[in-house]
Amino acid sequence: MDTGSRIYIFAVWYLMWALLLKENDSWLYPVYYLFLIIIWTFIYKFSIKHVSVFHEEELFIPVQEEKTKALPFNDKFIHNLEVYMEQERPWLNTSLSLQDLSLALNTNRTYLSEYFHKTLGITFYDYINSFRLKHACKILLSDPDLSILQVGEKSGFNSISTFQRAFGKHIGCTPAIYRRQNLSIKTRKAEKNEKHP
Repeated sequence: MDTGSRIYIFAVWYLMWALLLKENDSWLYPVYYLFLIIIWTFIYKFSIKHVSVFHEEELFIPVQEEKTKALPFNDKFIHNLEVYMEQERPWLNTSLSLQDLSLALNTNRTYLSEYFHKTLGITFYDYINSFRLKHACKILLSDPDLSILQVGEKSGFNSISTFQRAFGKHIGCTPAIYRRQNLSIKTRKAEKNEKHP
């Protein structure tokens, strides 16, 4: 049924309703109700056509998100970020935020966040913690008299629990175990070199 015939049926129904209000003839009521039945039948018929029936399993399948294209990050931006991180060492600041880093690099935080997520596949905090952990590993081995808390603070972590959680996630053990294992390896190498000069 095309749009024109639908409008025609609605117009006829509207005229019937108007006549019922104006005239009080008893023969109009059955005609009016007949038209209502026809209209509701058409509504029902066309609504059934548009209902999609899903199987129960299909309702719970996660929707595949389209992979968005990675933004083209220019080499200058990447170079500036790497140089800034190595030379200025902002990751030593325990309260460093994405906003702080984007201001220092003269870019916006959305662009920087997109770089971490889409190009590197990590979060901002994972990126910052990678520098902190690299620094912490050096301190753990170079200054064995420092406590784990002091090493974490000197590496930019704001609490020992954050330091240990990040260390376990990325290195695979606690800072104390890392220090113990690597110092024993270092000691064995030194002893071996003394025996065989």
